[in-house]
Amino acid sequence: MSDKKGSKLGLGIVLGTIAGAVAGLFLAPKQGKQLRKDAKKLSSNFINEVDKIKKELADKEPEEAIKIIFGKVTDESKDLYLKSKEQVATGLAQLHENYKTIGKAKYQKVVSEAVDSVKQDSHIPDEQLRKLMKYLEGDFKKLTARKQAAKKKTSRSKKV
Repeated sequence: MSDKKGSKLGLGIVLGTIAGAVAGLFLAPKQGKQLRKDAKKLSSNFINEVDKIKKELADKEPEEAIKIIFGKVTDESKDLYLKSKEQVATGLAQLHENYKTIGKAKYQKVVSEAVDSVKQDSHIPDEQLRKLMKYLEGDFKKLTARKQAAKKKTSRSKKV
């Protein structure tokens, strides 16, 4: 008797899934081709945003930063540094607001998450992790400096 109940439940789940999929196809506001196009556009925009942020946060002399944080430049230290910068850029791009207008607290949270991710993937001493976090937090000045420069530029154009 329990076998029949189990088979009826399984059949009900399968039929419900099929009915839901069919209903989703008929009730979708856009055609599948359009949905795929929109998804591809969103993905492309996200990647472009990450690249733009990485350029804004890029260092002129990354080897100097790596020396400050890790003591010496090795392939591993360079990879960890670049990975942490990538994590920060990705975290900023995932925010639901413009990364240029976020506050320092939100920026520090993104940096903290990036450093935690690096910490989980490698065995870096705590002192180096603190230096990495401090260095990445200093990048906030790069964002705010550009934001302030943009504000000055727009205020000058309004005066003219």
